[in-house]
Amino acid sequence: MAARNSYDIVIVGGGPAGLAAAVAAKKAGTDSILIIERDKELGGILNQCIHAGFGLHRLGRELTGPEYAGRFVDMLKQTGVEVRLDTDSFDLIKAEPNIADKIVYTGCIDEYFHYKLGALSYRSVRFETEELPIADYQGNAVVNYTDAETRFTRILEHKHFEFGKGNGTVITREYPADWKPGDEPYYPINNDRN
Repeated sequence: MAARNSYDIVIVGGGPAGLAAAVAAKKAGTDSILIIERDKELGGILNQCIHAGFGLHRLGRELTGPEYAGRFVDMLKQTGVEVRLDTDSFDLIKAEPNIADKIVYTGCIDEYFHYKLGALSYRSVRFETEELPIADYQGNAVVNYTDAETRFTRILEHKHFEFGKGNGTVITREYPADWKPGDEPYYPINNDRN
């Protein structure tokens, strides 16, 4: 599809909020919609959420984050919404200030204002994946650990998402991580400064 000079709506961010906004706007009758995504693929944070729990209410089925993102991407493809991947929205909007009648920004609010008041506090996560030569590690797809002594917040056992069989298993431990601009912000921290 050829690039246009002007859109009814430009949506900044191809994560869950941006994908849902684009699909809803198209269903509501908006003609020309552009999604700008800084990553090389749509889905945003969902692509890193390998645990199940997405889609039950909307799609009637429990999916992992990447599966849920894939369903939204499939819905989006049916709408004809234009997508620009690997694109910096701030650069594009600066170069084309009249690109749209409306711009919907789905990212971090402090980033939108170029951190003029400093960065908000976020929590990020890091993952460690391990292959184990045993049939089953925990008997469940996700086990959360909330005690103060355990350094990780959850363990995911992938074969239980897919009802996998086999001699070995793969687990991923999710650890809390400090956040700095440029990292993926997972959760805003509820504190007085924010």
